[in-house]
Amino acid sequence: MSRVLKQGTVRSLLVFMVSSTDHRSGVQGATLTVQTSKAGAAFATITPVIVEVGFGWYSLSLSLVMTNTFGDLAFHVTATGCDPYDEAFQVVGYDPNAAYVDSVAYATLFSTAVITNAVAKTTDVTSAVSTLATAAALSTVASIAAAINSKTANLTFTKANEVDVNLQSVNDVTIIGDGAATKFGV
Repeated sequence: MSRVLKQGTVRSLLVFMVSSTDHRSGVQGATLTVQTSKAGAAFATITPVIVEVGFGWYSLSLSLVMTNTFGDLAFHVTATGCDPYDEAFQVVGYDPNAAYVDSVAYATLFSTAVITNAVAKTTDVTSAVSTLATAAALSTVASIAAAINSKTANLTFTKANEVDVNLQSVNDVTIIGDGAATKFGV
């Protein structure tokens, strides 16, 4: 499985150059040649800034241009007296290092909004999509919509398009205070 990089990102890549003699020891003082293949194209030599970190580790500074193409980004790094280093990345449009988002909760809220808007725009959903879906598929969509609706029906909206939240703990630690007169304490 390849690692993931955000498109057009400045990034450092650590590589470990292994001795071609014992195939275990790190090689210090090597002069690296770096080649990349973007989205399945032929390999081409690139010239990233290379810093020797120590014990056979080297840091390659990747520029925006080096990570500007969606898809596979393969590296082939060579040096005299070293085994070749090969690694592949997947260049994507999102930030894989961004904070975790509860995808189930997000999908539930998003799906409910889409379904609610669709139902509001047509009184007869079945006839509106009958040319696009079978009865079995519509039945599945209806049961999924009902399940989503049962979960989201309990959400409170005292201000339009904003869900009311009663946050009671963070990382299993109870919050003390009301945030106004008494500051929050965790």
